[in-house]
Amino acid sequence: MFDVNNITKINRELGHAKGDEVIKIIADKVKQNIKNTDSAGRYGGDEIAVIMPETDTKNAKYMAEYITYCLSCCFVDDVGPVKVSVGVATYPDCAQDQEKLLLLAEQAMYISQAKGYKEGMSAIISTEDFNFWDDVAVNSFAEILAKRHFENGINFEDELVKKINNVDILNHNNLMEMVTSLAGAIDAKDPYTKGHSTSVSRYSEALARAVHLPEAEVERIKIGAMLHDIGKIGIPENVLKKPGKLNDEEWQIMKQHPTIGAEKVLAPNEALREFIPIVKHHHERLDGSGYPDNLKGEDIPLEARIVSVADAYHALVSDRPYRKGMPIEKACAILQEGAGVQWDSDLVRAFIAIAPSLTTKV
Repeated sequence: MFDVNNITKINRELGHAKGDEVIKIIADKVKQNIKNTDSAGRYGGDEIAVIMPETDTKNAKYMAEYITYCLSCCFVDDVGPVKVSVGVATYPDCAQDQEKLLLLAEQAMYISQAKGYKEGMSAIISTEDFNFWDDVAVNSFAEILAKRHFENGINFEDELVKKINNVDILNHNNLMEMVTSLAGAIDAKDPYTKGHSTSVSRYSEALARAVHLPEAEVERIKIGAMLHDIGKIGIPENVLKKPGKLNDEEWQIMKQHPTIGAEKVLAPNEALREFIPIVKHHHERLDGSGYPDNLKGEDIPLEARIVSVADAYHALVSDRPYRKGMPIEKACAILQEGAGVQWDSDLVRAFIAIAPSLTTKV
């Protein structure tokens, strides 16, 4: 899979005719250098896919390197050398399913894009080259999911769930690597909340320390808060990215994300089950009107009550497509108004005391 770099910028600044010129050059170079048995075609607005039967990964990468070299020698007026990002996926080594093979090639292409250039040449990335839980790899995977719009109902990305369910978490470092990558994946899928998981984790950790919880519990809350929105990976794009207010039907779909996160993502992996109370219950309310289980008061796990306060605060002080983030004083006033109704009063009091010491950058 070849991706034409900067084509949007070229079209915008130099006109679509110049963009078409670049695409035609790439198409010509691909056509000139592939075998008679190979097939190439436009896969998207700025992507070209090449199918190469009876070709292993090594030879596919060699061909890709040669084509990128040829393109680097092609100079376009006002653009310079033609640059592409390239991803390779091989049947049956990487996947036996056609859709999965395409997805993996596209993911490898996104990683190539993220890796950039070395000595003037693009990085040729095969799915055999990367660790799935690397931040760049998971974020690239999430970008692909974000392009695939689901028309109806809840569609869950089976491949990501399978990876989560089957990964062996051998130590704390393994756990943190995966959790950080998953949080990045959610942020990549939902750009309106970029950095949200990390901020909620930091605020939750600070609040847990402020109420003097044991260190082991603080660490568990910190990690669980990073995962609190993991169920959003199963929410359709048209709901997740809607810029305005959700209607009743869309809201019912959105409200499924805590259950999706707890039951579909965390429950199958024994090492992740301890975070289920946080993920499943961070949207419960003290008065029992929250979701998904309408828990009330102290029936809501303490760690979920802590993350609920942190989550609400970050939502209030963050910019959204429909409003600017609130100043600390106003956000704290809203927390105070909801104390005893939506949030735990003692936790709100403790959080308001430490809020000014937390960074205001969101």
